[in-house]
Amino acid sequence: MIIPGAVFGDIQKVARSGKQLAVRRARAEARVDQFESDLARAVAQIDKDEIRARLIATLRMAWKRTNALGDESSVYLAALDRLTGADTL
Repeated sequence: MIIPGAVFGDIQKVARSGKQLAVRRARAEARVDQFESDLARAVAQIDKDEIRARLIATLRMAWKRTNALGDESSVYLAALDRLTGADTL
């Protein structure tokens, strides 16, 4: 699925699941990998860039909003890092 809101919802459920942090981060990264795989099969490149940008923006907002919460914020950051190719941790 390449709908940014739905992908974020999946990542948010993982972030709030109560599982060990390493497990939640790995699941969030796996969801980003699935998003990228689904996106790669999409047709127009401009649409891919726009869809990816929307998910990045949503994850950044969630990360900033939950920054003080620690673990949940870390899950969003792991997903962002995977999506952008960054390594902020």
